Amino acid sequence: TELVRIIAPVLPEVFIILSTLILLMVAVFIGDRSTNTISWIACFILLVAMVILADFGSFSAQYGGAAIKINFFVIFIKVILLLTTIICLVLYSGHSKYNPENNRLEYPILILFSLVGMMFMISANDFLMMYLGVELQSLCIYILTSFNRDSVKSAEAGIKYFVMGALISGIMLFGISLIYGFIGSIYFDSISYSFIDGGLRDMPQNYGALFGLILVLVAIYFKISAAPFHMWAPDVYEGSPTPV
Repeated sequence: TELVRIIAPVLPEVFIILSTLILLMVAVFIGDRSTNTISWIACFILLVAMVILADFGSFSAQYGGAAIKINFFVIFIKVILLLTTIICLVLYSGHSKYNPENNRLEYPILILFSLVGMMFMISANDFLMMYLGVELQSLCIYILTSFNRDSVKSAEAGIKYFVMGALISGIMLFGISLIYGFIGSIYFDSISYSFIDGGLRDMPQNYGALFGLILVLVAIYFKISAAPFHMWAPDVYEGSPTPV
């Protein structure tokens, strides 16, 4: 059907979002004592999402929209993300036994929402979808960084990460706006064509678009803590709980 063809490229993400919302409502009524149970249910949700991803991989490649791009490499990376997230949830189950102050049901919920942001970011074929994926992933990580409320270092790490992340998000948006203003598109294919085959390198507006691209790259380098934009990483890694 037409509806299936529209949502097929993001069917695993839609399944994880709906399942997480249901899991959140159930967890609120049960309380923190159900954290381990919620974590194991989250692992099951991710296994089902992996099956959906495998079944709809070729279907998604055929009907993918312009903002979402699905190919074998994207599916492969998503499978790695799903497996890694399952490992993180299993590690947290062991960690919470010896650190009861961190045994709270928000952890698996935030991990799942962060995973959805990563999956959208990987599938992105334009800057807007990439930005939404990066921010959904980052907002959850800001909270998880300061998850240990009894630790001053954890609170400091969360605040520092949030402030720096908000600043960098503004820089990324400014760069994207410059690229759109000088090229007239936010799609990766169109931008690549403009720089390589479209003759933009011979035009004056190339400098404006190039400056915007530099700002976007600076923001990405910050997000992955690449030198020399890694000044936030030591404090954040030191203050975060071990599973985070």
